[in-house]
Amino acid sequence: MTTGTVLVCGVNWLGDSIMTMPAMQAYARVHPDERIVMLVKPGLVPLWQMHKAQTSVLALDDGVRGSIQTAVRVSSLKPSVAIILPNSFRSAWIPFVANVPVRRGVPGHLRRWLLTDVVEGGVGPAHQSAEYYRLMGVPVPVDGIEVPELVVPAAARQWATGRLEGGYQWVAFLPCASRGPSKQWPEDHFVDAGRALVSGLGCRIVVLGSSMESALCERVVAGIGSGATCLAGGTSIQELAGVLQVCAAVVCNDSGGMHLASAVGTQVVALYGLTDPATTGPMGKGHHILVPGGVRGHRDIPRESHTAAAALRSIEPSRVVEAVQDILVRKKGG
Repeated sequence: MTTGTVLVCGVNWLGDSIMTMPAMQAYARVHPDERIVMLVKPGLVPLWQMHKAQTSVLALDDGVRGSIQTAVRVSSLKPSVAIILPNSFRSAWIPFVANVPVRRGVPGHLRRWLLTDVVEGGVGPAHQSAEYYRLMGVPVPVDGIEVPELVVPAAARQWATGRLEGGYQWVAFLPCASRGPSKQWPEDHFVDAGRALVSGLGCRIVVLGSSMESALCERVVAGIGSGATCLAGGTSIQELAGVLQVCAAVVCNDSGGMHLASAVGTQVVALYGLTDPATTGPMGKGHHILVPGGVRGHRDIPRESHTAAAALRSIEPSRVVEAVQDILVRKKGG
């Protein structure tokens, strides 16, 4: 690829965005003289502003008119290459209309004709982040996929420390997930685990989520009692990153928050039902991945005897407490 400006059309979800970051970091090292411009939805702009590999972020305007306006803005940047990470028609149409000479992406959604560099096939049963290495045209490191590099702004970290009382080991709970009960550990299990962490280990619990998830989060806090506090709906994405980084550990479902926690360097206890952590698990070391029966992937679970919700319910709160305790002991160097 030629030196100049490279447009990267980013994916639309928090967790997926973070899973693209290792490939972005590898690309930036291989092409140090290229200016990388990320094109993402407005809500993800603050996320990418924390990422070390990108040089600028362009917000994607909504709707048909917004797509046209975005294409005009892209054209003014004169990128030589567009790397299109999403599979949507719109994501390929914008660089096509903007006359970007090289447009790289996967086919499908009737968009093959919009691409000049078609990437066929997949990587097989590998972590989802490996797919983005392939799209970015860089090899997966022989020693494994690297960890995303996020730098939490000092103001966001200060905001977080100001809301978490000092002198305690704080554990973050993220009880929600985008697909509802099929990917959510039960509410009462979060409550039981929280009570045990507060009474048995002297921890404090901060429960986090979006404004749409605040009702569930408030119920979890009420169930745990005075050792818990709720910040659901009260954080920006950078403030959320700050809270997760300040915490000693994070208990979460397979969610964007899980990936954000791992990207800021906090070890997680991740709860999986019938989805496979081998493909979407947290990146980095030291995490605990809990699945039904102690197995690591959905291929080992008899689907006919488990619904996703039942599989998650079978993960006992005591296993979460033990996993958190292990993280806290290792954090102290014990």
